[in-house]
Amino acid sequence: MIENNKMLTKKVAIFILFVLVSIGIPSITVRAAITPYSSSGSETGNISVRDYTGQYNDLWVSIMDESVDSWNILANVSIMKDPWSQNYILASQYLDEWYGIEIPTLSSDHITSFIIKLNSRTIADNATNFSNFAQSVLVHELGHVFWLKDNPGTTSSSIMKYSRNRNLMILPQQYDINNVNAKYD
Repeated sequence: MIENNKMLTKKVAIFILFVLVSIGIPSITVRAAITPYSSSGSETGNISVRDYTGQYNDLWVSIMDESVDSWNILANVSIMKDPWSQNYILASQYLDEWYGIEIPTLSSDHITSFIIKLNSRTIADNATNFSNFAQSVLVHELGHVFWLKDNPGTTSSSIMKYSRNRNLMILPQQYDINNVNAKYD
C-alpha cells in the first residue's frame, strides 16, 4: 500500500511538471529525493552473528555461510561468526507469510543487535531452487543491516527488490555493493 502511494505521488509530480512545462513556465530543476538507504543500519559495517553451525543441518549452514560470504567478499563489510554474539540468524517454519524478516534493536539510527528470521515454510512453498531462494532471502535481509532499504528506486538490478527472481539472484548486485561501500567509506 505504501509503495502504491509513493508511486502515485511520483506520477502526480511528473504530471504537474509536464503541465508547467507545457504552459511555458521557465525551466525548473526538480530533484527527487530517491535514496537507497533505510533509516537505520550498522554503525561500522563490521558485525558478528551468533555461530549457527551446530544449530542447523548442513543445507542451512551452507545457505547461511554462502550468504555471509557473499557480503564479506563483495563489499567492504565484515560478518563474523561469534558464539557470544547478540545477533541471530534463525530458520524455522513460521506461520507468517514473509520469506524473511530483519528485526533490529536500535540506538538512535544505529542497529545495536538484530535477529534475522528465515521462513522455511514459505520459502519451500515458492522455491524452484530451495538453496538459491533461501540464500537470496538471507542476503536481502543482511542488506538491511547495512542500511539498504526495500525496493530502491532504481532500474539497476538489486538484491533489495521484491521483484527479483529469488531462484536466480543470490548475491548482492553491483548497485547494492556500491551503496553499502559508499555508506562505510
